[in-house]
Parts: sequence; structure tokens; C-alpha cells
Amino acid sequence: SSSSSSSSYSNNNNPECVVIYNTYMTEYLENQGRDMVTYIEEWAKETKHSVLWCQSEPARHDHKGQPPEEHWCLWTVDFWWTDDDTDKNKAKTATTNHKSWTLAWVHPHLKQINWFPDELGDFQLQFKK
Repeated sequence: SSSSSSSSYSNNNNPECVVIYNTYMTEYLENQGRDMVTYIEEWAKETKHSVLWCQSEPARHDHKGQPPEEHWCLWTVDFWWTDDDTDKNKAKTATTNHKSWTLAWVHPHLKQINWFPDELGDFQLQFKK
């Protein structure tokens, strides 16, 4: 489900983006990796780059809906980007934005994808110029 900022990505000063990808990793981590988002978010706020975190992981108990087949994963994406704002006094400040999407159910080896059309459409709008 979507969350956070409503603005779209447009960072012409620094178009580089760090991409982080993990698959079926959280099953082996303490607390099913729930703390990872905090660590990545803190790091994303410190870096001068945008950060796109893509995950193909088993659904957690708090997710609504069931996978189409056993062992399928949710494909989720989190995106952090910084907008440089200049106030009236010409002081530059940086605002870190965050948005997340649950895009699809995916076969663990990505042989098949069942997209969530609303989430996919919102994801695509985020990056249209």
C-alpha cells in the first residue's frame, strides 16, 4: 500500500540512484527483517543519492490477501529521494521523501507475476517526467 509523500521524484541535481534488491532473505533474519526499513531509511537520509529498495519476500502476517500459490512472494518497492528546497533567505535545506508500493505477487524465481494494477499505476506515475 502507498504511503508518505505525495510529491513525485524530480531531482535534476543528482539523478543517480542506489538500488538495493533482496529476495527471500527476511525469513532468516530476526523479527523477519522488520528493522531493515529503519536502517535503510536512516542511511537514505544521509546519502546524497536517491535509494530504491526492491524486495521479493514472503508476505508478512499483517498483509491482506493470500498468494495465488504457496511460497509466492510480495514484490515491494520503497523509494527515498531528496528535494532541495531554497527558502526566502536563500538557505538550502533538504527534505527526504519516502514512498512505498506493493506491486505484485511473484513466483519465487520470477517466472510469473500477478500485478496489482492500482499500485503499479501509482508507481509508474512517480517516475514520469
